[in-house]
Amino acid sequence: EAGFFPGIILYLTYWFTSRERAWAVSCFMVASPINGILGGPLSGAIMQFMDGVGGLSGWQWLFLLEGIPAVILGIVTLFYLTDRPELAGWLTADERTWLVARMALEEKYKQDRHGLTLLNAFTDHRVWLLIALYFTIAIGANAFGFYLPKLIKDKFPEQREFQIGLLAAIPNLCAAVCMILNGIHSDRSGERRWHIALPAFLAALGWTLTAWLDDPAFYLAALALVQMGIMSMLPVFWTLPSSFLGGVAAAGGIALINSIGNLGGFVGPNIIGQLQRISGDFTSGVIALACILTLGVVLALCVRRDSVRRTNS
Repeated sequence: EAGFFPGIILYLTYWFTSRERAWAVSCFMVASPINGILGGPLSGAIMQFMDGVGGLSGWQWLFLLEGIPAVILGIVTLFYLTDRPELAGWLTADERTWLVARMALEEKYKQDRHGLTLLNAFTDHRVWLLIALYFTIAIGANAFGFYLPKLIKDKFPEQREFQIGLLAAIPNLCAAVCMILNGIHSDRSGERRWHIALPAFLAALGWTLTAWLDDPAFYLAALALVQMGIMSMLPVFWTLPSSFLGGVAAAGGIALINSIGNLGGFVGPNIIGQLQRISGDFTSGVIALACILTLGVVLALCVRRDSVRRTNS
């Protein structure tokens, strides 16, 4: 994943202009909540009903049955995807010419306005601001993904793995709709910062509510707010680096943001886990996550407007 995700984000910049990019990234990243919708119940069913089949544990079947499709699709990708529009045989000559010219115009705009080299990208304060912002997002996203089944199980103790998977699908279904709508609206309005800051606030509010709500239904609704906020932030966030980085600077800058920011994936689950071990419940952990995502709101609003202004191509 360390190479896959930033590679995809960079790949999309070759095919979609900045005015379409939040929608494009949303369409790609909606696979994550869809996985939560379908994968949660599927994983729960595999764990529950395949345990002991063929002498393998449920988790072993889970790895086998869910890992094989990814391997097959990885091989298919090598033969199906082309690197750039000029190589796309499934476009007509006129379509290729139009798209190549359109993307070249945007690339020229970025080079004329910013003109960052790879070294410049590694030292640019905007890149490090995005790293800090992505760190807060990664903390919230990974904590949610890692602990969602446990959080649901804590409020629905009578439910087994398959039922927990079905309940976990609800926040992801809400998130899938919300992230697409947020991405479309961001593209149409040309605004980026508030389309990150407001979802971050929504996620922080959701985490806060989970600390105080006892009713299982309302608790599940609060978890839905968390996932809606986090997933809606991500596609719009990934339009920011490519708004001022081009060429090799974009490749290096996106990879740097992803690599360092993803350290939050280690911090987030540990915040909940360690505080739960100390206190005996999840309250202090989710409050800490709410505070971190509130910091994300502030960081999103610190992004300069001229750094995220889209071109008119």
